[in-house]
This record gives sequence, C-alpha cells and structure tokens, in this order.
Amino acid sequence: MKHLLKISSGKNADERIEPYRLQLWLRGFCYERSTNAWVKPVGNIGAKRNIRYAKERGLRYELLDKNVKRNTSYKAKWVRENPPFLGMYLCTYCGRLVLAKNITVDHIVSVGQASTSLRYASSGKNVNDIENLCGACSNCNNIKEAKGGLWVLRGKIYRHRSMRILRFLFRLCIVAALVYGAIRLWDSYPDFGFLSFLHLGDISWIS
Repeated sequence: MKHLLKISSGKNADERIEPYRLQLWLRGFCYERSTNAWVKPVGNIGAKRNIRYAKERGLRYELLDKNVKRNTSYKAKWVRENPPFLGMYLCTYCGRLVLAKNITVDHIVSVGQASTSLRYASSGKNVNDIENLCGACSNCNNIKEAKGGLWVLRGKIYRHRSMRILRFLFRLCIVAALVYGAIRLWDSYPDFGFLSFLHLGDISWIS
C-alpha cells in the first residue's frame, strides 16, 4: 500500500530539519518550500524505515493519506445521522446536556493520532467515517484534543445514542436515590423533620 510521508522539524529548537536535508534528499524525499518539509511516496516497509529515522532524530512525521485527513463535511454528516432531541444532545464523554447549537463533533481517534499511525493508515478506515465521529461539549473536546486511551474507549462506547441515554437515566436514578435518602434521614429527626414543615398547624417553633 502506498502512503505519502511528510517529515518536518520537531517541536524543540534542537530538532530542526535543516541538518538532515542532504540525508533526506539521498533517501528520495522532495523539499516543499511552502511548508519547509520533505515529502515522499512510500510503501509500508519504506514508511516504517523512514518513520523510525524521523523518531530517532526527534523530527515530526505525518502521513498525508486521504483517509487520515480531516474533510469539511464530517460535522454535517454526523448531524444528519444524529438529529437532536428537543434541541439537545448528550455529550459522548461527560454525559452533560448540550444545546444543539453548541455541540461540537469530535474525531474519536483524532486526526493527529491517525496521521501518525501507519497501522491506521493501512487499515482502510477513514478518520471521517461516522463510526469515528461523536458529539461532545466544547469543554471535553478542548481537553481531549489528540489524546487516546480512555478517551477513545469512552468515545467508542458512548457514541451510540442508546448507551448515552442509559448513562443519563442511570445518573438520574442515583440523584433521585440520594435525594430520597437525604429526605428520609432528615425526617427521622422529629424536631427538624422535613414533613413537619409541611403541617401548617405545627408552627409553635416559630415563637
């Protein structure tokens, strides 16, 4: 399978790409002046070899395959497949209610992760497929960014509407149980019972 690999400078000052220009040219890379990066079409074996080369030198690498790049229609596609209920959505990650106008659409496996994963790029999956999209509140979307691990696990589980509703109802049951328990505990004390405040005739404590 063919990939388009781009190598550029790393984040730190000592991870500049300039000292490696000759080596990259000898490896068959072409220089892109507009991005100050080097690109080359590679197969799976060539991609592994050149990714290892970039990692060892602290250089940034990225696969430019179409299936790991963000497109412009992913949000519209997700909204079309997931219409809001009473103008509201449930955040996939935290479960809070979000107004339809404030919902953001997140890539469960982020574009940043996918574009640096040879396994994902070779899998045939598309990062913009509906199976990799979920609705999230802006707070969760900003915190998650390109993180994986439990964020991806929660995204894969709760991207299903039925699972989000079950989680919401379960939390409502817990809150109801806590409120009921608090009322029962409060009412167990005669002088400060909750029900005693409901009897209008029992107001001797005011005086």
